[in-house]
Amino acid sequence: MSGYLLSALIGMVTTEPGRHHGSDAEERDDAIRARMASLIALPPRKYPNLVDAAASLTACASPDGNYKIGVDMLVEGLGGVAREFARKDR
Repeated sequence: MSGYLLSALIGMVTTEPGRHHGSDAEERDDAIRARMASLIALPPRKYPNLVDAAASLTACASPDGNYKIGVDMLVEGLGGVAREFARKDR
């Protein structure tokens, strides 16, 4: 469990989901299009949800909000696992 959490947190910090790369709007749009193209190019039968969500996964209205949601999801998930372990131990 701790290894998964550490990997997820490192990924959030190093890849900075939602952060725009490039010095101007054109570079930002090019980067978003390239990321979207890589997701759309995945085999749709194997990864239908990723292909369908390509636009949402590549463009982000609020990078800080995106990061906060990611941390909140990790914390809530850890809490859920802890509650499940506690329930099974009774």
